[in-house]
Amino acid sequence: MVSAADRKALLLERFDVTPAGGRRHMLSLKTLLDARGYYQVGYCDVIQGVANVSSAPQADLEQLFRQIVLNACLANTDDHLKNFAMQWRDGGWRLTPAFDILPDVNDNREHVLIFGSAGHRPTPNALRDLGRLCGLGPRRVSEVMAQIADKVRSYSSYCEAYSVPEADADFVLARMPLMRDVQ
Repeated sequence: MVSAADRKALLLERFDVTPAGGRRHMLSLKTLLDARGYYQVGYCDVIQGVANVSSAPQADLEQLFRQIVLNACLANTDDHLKNFAMQWRDGGWRLTPAFDILPDVNDNREHVLIFGSAGHRPTPNALRDLGRLCGLGPRRVSEVMAQIADKVRSYSSYCEAYSVPEADADFVLARMPLMRDVQ
């Protein structure tokens, strides 16, 4: 966190820039899945795409599941295919860290990607099904869901620590209903 004039800003290190200042090759899931126009795809398709391309599918699929749960808990309804990517690293394609995450400030109430049988509105059961599809056992699925939900539940304390105005924090918190239901 840095101060700029009378405002604070969060600066993050870019994962697509090499230490020498070059760029790492990236491939969006939109390109990987050859999705065109107004597509109707879901997290099942993203899971399959990552499994097919990743040089470390077990690790990348668990990371992807963490991103799926985070998107659900934060109500990140901007979860389209260009916000998931594979990156060329260490001689193979690997899932990038999560990026472009924003709670549902526009009150869309529906995600772009489909959560299996739950459609565009995730449920804890739909998340469990996606975790199993990622190759995780029931215990690991529950652990990941609990870890992510606990982090998201501490949202208010982070807001306090960084002096986010209470009205802004409450506005965003009201748009994250699933985080209360994920166990």
